[in-house]
Amino acid sequence: MVDVLAERTSPNPSHPTLADSPGARRKLAVAAHKMDTAERRMLGIAAAVDATQPGEVLAAEERARLRMDLITEMRESRSALEDLLDLHGSTGLDSSNPLQRYWRDFAVGSRHVQFTSHVVEEDYGVLLLGIDEAPSEML
Repeated sequence: MVDVLAERTSPNPSHPTLADSPGARRKLAVAAHKMDTAERRMLGIAAAVDATQPGEVLAAEERARLRMDLITEMRESRSALEDLLDLHGSTGLDSSNPLQRYWRDFAVGSRHVQFTSHVVEEDYGVLLLGIDEAPSEML
């Protein structure tokens, strides 16, 4: 994406390329930070799951917290992809552009049942309130 900004003409005539545009540089920085944050969050989730012993079941509270982290990571990643598409413009959605494929694949994958945010959030809310209701067993 950095190469694209350096080469792509800016729609603002006062900036020859997107890399010359303070707004485009800011949008790139925000997208990169979202991706970095999402990666760190995913590595934390993976470390927590890897730390469990075979056959060990995580406590409901820990499972719910990790699932909330997972959907937060997914939302940040989706938002970062949208930011990159905004920078790239409509050609980013051309079927020959790799960014379109990443966007499409992520859009599909992030809608897997594991990421059903209303279920995850409901489970977490039930646990926070101490309601005697079994949360989902997913993680």
